[in-house]
Amino acid sequence: MRLTHVKFGCLLASVFLSLTWFTAYNGNDKGEPPYDPKMIQLYDRLLAAESRGELVYRELSSLLTSLRNLTTPNNNSSTNITEGLIKRRLGLLSSRLTNAYLYLPHLRDHADSLNPNIVLGQGRTGVSLVLGIPTVKRQKQSYLVSTLNSLLYDLSPSEREDTVIIVFVAEMDAEYVNTVAELITHNFPKDVHSGLLEVVSPSQYFYPNFRRLRETFGDSKDRVKWRTKQNLDYSYLMLYAHEKGTYYVQLEDDIVAKPGYSQAMKTYVRSLASDDWMFLEFSQLGFIGKMFRARDLPMIAEFFLMFHKDKPIDWLLDHILWVKACNPEKDEKDCNLQKGLLKPRYKPSLFQHVGLHSSLPGKVQKLKDKDFGKVPLFAAHSNPPAELSSSLKHYQQHTLERAYEGQDFFWGLTPTAEDFILLSFAQPRTVTGYLFRSGNIEINGDKFYNTTVEVLPSDSSVRDRLVGGQSPQYEGSYGGFIVIGSFVDGMAEGQIDAQMQPISALRLLVHSDSNVWVLLSEDPITMELEPSPPGLEAEYRTIFTAGSLVFLQELVSTFDEEVDKILRLRISRKTHLDLSGDLPGFCEVTAPVRSDPTWRVRPVPQRLQRRHVDVGDLAPCDTQRFIQALSSPAQGLQIDFDDGNCPTYHNQIKGIYNVYRAVHNQFPNAPKISQAPVLMLRPRAWNMVEHNMMVKGKEVPGPLCDFGFLMFHCGKLLFDSESGPFFYLSKVESYLEARLWNNIFLWTEQKLGLPVGSIKATVLIENVLSAFEMEEILYELKDHSAGLNCGIWDYSASFVNKFGHRGAFLLPDRSKYVNMEKLFLRSYMDLLVQICHRRGALATGGMAALLLPQDRDSAPYRAALANVTRLKLLEIKAGVDGFMVYDLGLIEPMQKLFQLHSQGDNQMHQLRDDLTVTPDDLLCMPAGGVTLYGLKYNIAVGILFIDAWLKGKGHFFYRGQVEDSATAEISRSQVWQWIRHQTQLEDDSRVVTRGLVTKLTQEVMGELKVVTRCHTVREEQRLLTAAAMFLEVVQKRDFPEFLTTYLNLDHTFLSSQAKRHEGGVVGDVPRPKL
Repeated sequence: MRLTHVKFGCLLASVFLSLTWFTAYNGNDKGEPPYDPKMIQLYDRLLAAESRGELVYRELSSLLTSLRNLTTPNNNSSTNITEGLIKRRLGLLSSRLTNAYLYLPHLRDHADSLNPNIVLGQGRTGVSLVLGIPTVKRQKQSYLVSTLNSLLYDLSPSEREDTVIIVFVAEMDAEYVNTVAELITHNFPKDVHSGLLEVVSPSQYFYPNFRRLRETFGDSKDRVKWRTKQNLDYSYLMLYAHEKGTYYVQLEDDIVAKPGYSQAMKTYVRSLASDDWMFLEFSQLGFIGKMFRARDLPMIAEFFLMFHKDKPIDWLLDHILWVKACNPEKDEKDCNLQKGLLKPRYKPSLFQHVGLHSSLPGKVQKLKDKDFGKVPLFAAHSNPPAELSSSLKHYQQHTLERAYEGQDFFWGLTPTAEDFILLSFAQPRTVTGYLFRSGNIEINGDKFYNTTVEVLPSDSSVRDRLVGGQSPQYEGSYGGFIVIGSFVDGMAEGQIDAQMQPISALRLLVHSDSNVWVLLSEDPITMELEPSPPGLEAEYRTIFTAGSLVFLQELVSTFDEEVDKILRLRISRKTHLDLSGDLPGFCEVTAPVRSDPTWRVRPVPQRLQRRHVDVGDLAPCDTQRFIQALSSPAQGLQIDFDDGNCPTYHNQIKGIYNVYRAVHNQFPNAPKISQAPVLMLRPRAWNMVEHNMMVKGKEVPGPLCDFGFLMFHCGKLLFDSESGPFFYLSKVESYLEARLWNNIFLWTEQKLGLPVGSIKATVLIENVLSAFEMEEILYELKDHSAGLNCGIWDYSASFVNKFGHRGAFLLPDRSKYVNMEKLFLRSYMDLLVQICHRRGALATGGMAALLLPQDRDSAPYRAALANVTRLKLLEIKAGVDGFMVYDLGLIEPMQKLFQLHSQGDNQMHQLRDDLTVTPDDLLCMPAGGVTLYGLKYNIAVGILFIDAWLKGKGHFFYRGQVEDSATAEISRSQVWQWIRHQTQLEDDSRVVTRGLVTKLTQEVMGELKVVTRCHTVREEQRLLTAAAMFLEVVQKRDFPEFLTTYLNLDHTFLSSQAKRHEGGVVGDVPRPKL
């Protein structure tokens, strides 16, 4: 390869140093020493440089704008050519103006002294991460290939697209530069071609004469030259990189990276509560692993250039921190504290130094980061059960079985043509993806070459269809296998076509002899999916496409650990409350968010500004009711995959498919999505998992499953039709959970090409802890917020969940003493409205669960309507902007009620500044006792809900109203709490005990058989099973946090759903575990 001198306008040109952060240290009258006069002189020089730099910046900005205005690109290729021309011309012009000439006067001698030689590269820009690796010719040993292997080792496809790695060859020897480029091209051809890897070197005129350097700090002349050149190298590389991405990470050419480093860095950046940092440290060694905002690089690089002859680069970086953070009137301890705030440290370290021989000739270094730990030589995964066989002989204990089980890597002796590795499944399985990685960080050369990945469909006719004919889609292999992929650069990764599912076996087949051993360091089956439920084959194929499964796999892989973390935080928080006896309050850490009057949420789209009445508990798997609601006059529909829905595999697939049809305008008798009520999509809450899908050996979080498929199939269309995508978020307990959702939204918008803020979400405040963090929740979601929602029963149940064992929080009979007029609930709604309207967000109320009788002229109809009207009028007067109803017949009466008692699209003008809500108000339990009627009613609702779930239904009707998981939660919570505290009944002073609850359960079973229409032995047995499960849950020593979680993990429920199809239950009746 010849060294190609591509003249590219380096943005060294447009650098200027803003000195607004520079504070002179002039001494004081407290006896402290005055600052060094040399620093004052430097300060004067910096002020002068700033003045010249601002002029340069304005001239360059004006020039760039003029040049862009003269061009009108017609397509992508012409755009790239035009942009390249602009940058080259700008670089040649600005190189005469840059401040670099102030610090490197020799650059004036050559017009192109700042133009980089781009040896390899596709000009990739707009990425999240830019990794900079300076490298030089080493006398002893080069570590560059090993370093790149480590960095590239486990980057996912999306991470490879979102990263640029720049290798800066800091040498003038063109032959050596070419040698490095050829070495990288040979080892990483795919990454060079894609633009992931770039190789650049400086102009031959860039470096000054190093013979004139002063020897300082006791360093030898060679060391002074080495550190001075290093300062220039880092500065040049930073300036070349600063417009390529969002974040820049400085590395060295002799390091090793921890697997998952890319995602770990991105996650850490998102998790930081404050943006007030200058750089982040992902290693504690020198300059390794320092992450900067790319926009800050010009300022930092200019500081380095200014003092490049004076001190080592890590000292200079510390001096920038000192200038920015330290108060000269305070001591060193305070200075170090303030500097620490500007450089947050991530642990454990993500990068380790491995080079023994320094780039400084003759220097041996044994630098090790103790926080890094050991480098894993294999990636462990939980794979599905399979029978393993191979013609390859393994070395020592490195067997195929241990590798597949995640205990070790597989290390086989030299493979020859026709060698194989075979994974056979006892029962055909739906396997959506695979990833095989050979070689590891220490033994990188032992890879699979000329090896294919093949599958054996369980249906032999599939092979004939896909391989045979005049236009075969795939290549066939012996034994009935189909070739679906091959190893490239030691790795094979891909998806398995849905047409081939389910498969009976997966095989790796070697096609030629090799002269090296082979090492398999990672062999996960990345995603497992259960086959379609009977009768939903067409819906299954529509939803579970290759593209949607890849999207979901990446979504889950990206955020799965964060989901686990927030669930662990919930447990930790509950444990703290139990052990300490503390009560929640407004968080001191987030007080600045609450006290800052300036911030607002981003305005919502037009279709969300007027949503007086939504339909609630609308399970989309109920096709008939879903179509009726689409044609209703409601302004919004809560498309409920959570409280009003039973999350069976059938229901989830059918529900997502029905949403797909609605958004794609496929229902013949329904309005177009742009004219129908807006869809407020409500995925499952964090406590739910999807049992029928696994990613990397773990069941998928339910909300990610629902959100992922809905966004992939419907997000772009909803946005284009100005009808979404809009969501409800259930059971959010803290602002950290809101932050996680915001990160998920940002990631999704970037993946699907949607503008930031396209996704809007209403958070349901259903937990007493989240009531103290409503303002923070809005702040975390301020670009994506559609407001907050308040409801009565989940919120009330959360008091039992968090404080149920405390006598002071005994919740009285909900049928008699708990309603929105009670102080704890009224205060919660008032505070929610006040916070939302103060921050420019919508505040919505709960759902009217009452069902209207059919006869509109009857007294029961008028009584029911009057009851709903009274309760909803309370919410309107409190300032809510909308609420929900279940009965479609309530839509128009409630809309008229809203119009009669409010003005405009919403009530955001009602700021409720007259209110002051205290923690005591929010925690004040209402007075009252327990009635026999209330106890029996709670027992009945709890049993009927479980019975509905065993039938695959998420809600049911009882005594004139709809009941769902929210009312089931409060019902079983109260029964548990009353047993725990041995509460007396108001009616006859009997104590609520396990025995009494069991006796009353037997008494209500007669009514419940009528309600559930038990006509067969099977139906009666199912109801008895539900009663037994209810008694089990209310007698637990420790309160089960969510009834739905308890049921969703219960064998009885799972076994009942395994035997279901759309027409009903088949096979044996499920029986209780007891």
